[in-house]
Amino acid sequence: MTTLLIDADILVYKAAYKFEYTWQGEAMADEQGAYLYVDHTINQWMNTLGGTDAISCLSDSDNWRKSLFPDYKANRKQQKPMLYTAVRQYISQNKKKCIRPQLEADDILGILATSEDIIPGDKIVISSDKDLNTVPCYLFNPDKDRAPKLVTEEAAHRYHMLQTLMGDSTDNYKGCPGVGPKKANQYLDCVDHEDYWFAVEAVFRCFGQCENSALLNARLAKILTCKDYDFTKKTVKLWQPVFSNSGMSLKDAYISSK
Repeated sequence: MTTLLIDADILVYKAAYKFEYTWQGEAMADEQGAYLYVDHTINQWMNTLGGTDAISCLSDSDNWRKSLFPDYKANRKQQKPMLYTAVRQYISQNKKKCIRPQLEADDILGILATSEDIIPGDKIVISSDKDLNTVPCYLFNPDKDRAPKLVTEEAAHRYHMLQTLMGDSTDNYKGCPGVGPKKANQYLDCVDHEDYWFAVEAVFRCFGQCENSALLNARLAKILTCKDYDFTKKTVKLWQPVFSNSGMSLKDAYISSK
């Protein structure tokens, strides 16, 4: 059995934008066309990936990250497409869905993908959002992948640390100022996997930032897994760094910003 875990936030936008058009200078939308597109897309994924079940994950209107950083996603001023509400409602009413208080669709995907108790058997996450690379799972990007890829624990941890250093302009958190993808990868290449966090802290210090800034960015960048969620209290367990026993000193980890 293979359950497809669908990033329905992205599917909603794609369907809504695809069937919005202008006729004689007036904005129009093909509602039924958008619904058929949703059905066809999910059916196509089921057939292509051998899915036996599918769960569409949608973000809640509230967001736990905003309690840590009120400006999270505050830069998103783009107006939603005309059919946004209608398509979201269609998925909610006609598809097996999952929405949880204060969680983004990404977080729900990560929790479901890493839990054997909630959904037993094989699971494939379907999303074009790069943030899902911080989750150890089988991930399928329908925009570029021909087949699902395995994101290992080590690869997920590295991508999380990369996102912490680089930040994410889409989500409006800055990372470490002056650090882009090339530098971030170079810094992590200097240390073993177990010492990534030690290196990340050192880089933040090199650029005049404090440990709290590094930790905040790491928590904003971390897509939740089942270990990061308290199912009884229905609250998020904030990410905490794990330090290795390598005996590495700050001097060893110090990386020049030049």
